Amino acid sequence: MKLKDVACADGQLRFRIPAGWTEVREGDGEVAYYDETLDQGTLRVKLSTFTTEDDLRGHRALDELAALEAEPGQTLEELPDGSALRFHREEIERAGERTVFHVWLLANLDPPHRMRLAIFSLMVRATEERQELLAVLDTEIRRSRFGQPVS
Repeated sequence: MKLKDVACADGQLRFRIPAGWTEVREGDGEVAYYDETLDQGTLRVKLSTFTTEDDLRGHRALDELAALEAEPGQTLEELPDGSALRFHREEIERAGERTVFHVWLLANLDPPHRMRLAIFSLMVRATEERQELLAVLDTEIRRSRFGQPVS
């Protein structure tokens, strides 16, 4: 699958998506990516920065994600660059149609007082789930890079 580089939040987050996908900026700072010709679902991405009075030096991004309320079936892991990734899957049914949400939370500490949290959510019809696409997105989300620290 051919990929292309994209950046959101004024370059604060960089990652790759399938080359044929279109980018749409939404009003709340969220960015949506989708393929206009293939019904592969929609990937939404939002980056938030949290500031605390606590000193985050010596903390791990994994600890910060672990402190969030757990989701059923979630996985939580520390990545080689010190970021942390949480993944879970949700399924809902509306008007007889099942929709699946694949949600990745990618946390990165920016000591001494900030944490960046990128939320990636892929929404697909349950009948349209594509394991190859999920594997590619999972790999690329893990490879995401945060821009220069804002502190």
